[in-house]
Amino acid sequence: MKHLVGVVLICCLASATYADLLAAWEVTGVTASTVPVFTNTYTAANIDSNQTYLTLGPGITASTAANTFQGSTWTATSYADAVSSNDYISWFIVAESGYQFTVTNIAFNFVRSSTGASNMVVQSSYDTFSSDLFSSNSIGNTTFAPSISVSLTDTSDVEIRLYGWGA
Repeated sequence: MKHLVGVVLICCLASATYADLLAAWEVTGVTASTVPVFTNTYTAANIDSNQTYLTLGPGITASTAANTFQGSTWTATSYADAVSSNDYISWFIVAESGYQFTVTNIAFNFVRSSTGASNMVVQSSYDTFSSDLFSSNSIGNTTFAPSISVSLTDTSDVEIRLYGWGA
């Protein structure tokens, strides 16, 4: 069984003088077997908590392990295969009607098992998943916590996908 465990995603909203957390998920008490996960640890004012959630791509089988958000069957052998097989973890952030936000940083923690995807690319719907916000190859069996600087400005919703392959 091939596992990649997604733990937390944090997105920040920036203005000229400060940054605010838009959404965060703590997976204690959560399993990926009931996706999408709407249980947010936090959503900022004017972020719609009913439409801001975690989910798995249709190519990934949800795990029933407690206190994690993980999936198995990371069978893709290349980035192109991961995209066509829908092998991804996804985060949706949606503003309430009439509001927009800007994402300047994405941070998440995950643990890779010895049978999990060893390569990843993070992309967003902001540009229809056409450019990499982050990529990493040959990820070891370890906890991995990238912090990604981005500029996704004046949007009312965004989906962020972590594609995985090479298990």
